[in-house]
Amino acid sequence: MQWTIGKKLYSCLGLLGIVIMLMITGGMYSQRQIGRSIEELSAKAIPNLQRAADMKFLAEAYRSANRYNVILAAQRDSDGLGKNRKKMDGLHAQFNQRAEELGDHTGLEDVRNLAEQAVAGMNDFDAKCMEIARLSAAFKASDAAAQIPVAAASGNKVQAIEDKIAERLAAQMTAVEADAGSQERRGTTILASLAMLQFLVLGLAAYVVRTVVRTLTNASVNLRSGGEQVSSAAGQVAASAQTLSQGATEQAASLEETSASMEEMASMTRQ
Repeated sequence: MQWTIGKKLYSCLGLLGIVIMLMITGGMYSQRQIGRSIEELSAKAIPNLQRAADMKFLAEAYRSANRYNVILAAQRDSDGLGKNRKKMDGLHAQFNQRAEELGDHTGLEDVRNLAEQAVAGMNDFDAKCMEIARLSAAFKASDAAAQIPVAAASGNKVQAIEDKIAERLAAQMTAVEADAGSQERRGTTILASLAMLQFLVLGLAAYVVRTVVRTLTNASVNLRSGGEQVSSAAGQVAASAQTLSQGATEQAASLEETSASMEEMASMTRQ
């Protein structure tokens, strides 16, 4: 197959279209990867929000159990006090476990620090509540009740830390959602711009190729026409030359005949 200039130009145009399509495909893939990264970040943020909510629930349950010790002490319910003590130990252990999981799974340094502070605060709160439990076990309800405000101050510190954690995680989730929307809009804009650019470039390239091919075609036609005219003129010149050659030949023959006649007349005259 003969590769003319037109075929070469159209081949380059096709390659340009393939390159642009690859660019668009790459943009779509990048946008999908960004969306996947945002989804993964959201998947991490949601469990952390649940852990923070669990911490809040466990701390409130622990405070309620601590106050209940005073009631059990007033009732002199030793069995109830023993069960309540075990319940408080379980709540304390679960709270620390949730806080440690939060610190291990978060990517935010300030949340990690707050989780450590929550564990330390809860341990301090537990130490004060265990003093109340000891007084309650001795059925010293009045002394135990007097220690409730002291322990409550430590409990309030834990609650304040929990509120900060929840606020920070909620802000992170809002930022993730906002970033997801922004990335989606940006990706859509880029893809639309690339698509428009593709059509513009292809249209311009097609126009240029068509113009070049048309110009070359006209030039080829003109050259072919000029060649035919030159060939025709050459044929006419050759015919004219042949005619002149025949005329010269005939004149030479006539001159020879005339010369012979004159020689014959001269010979007759000498006789």
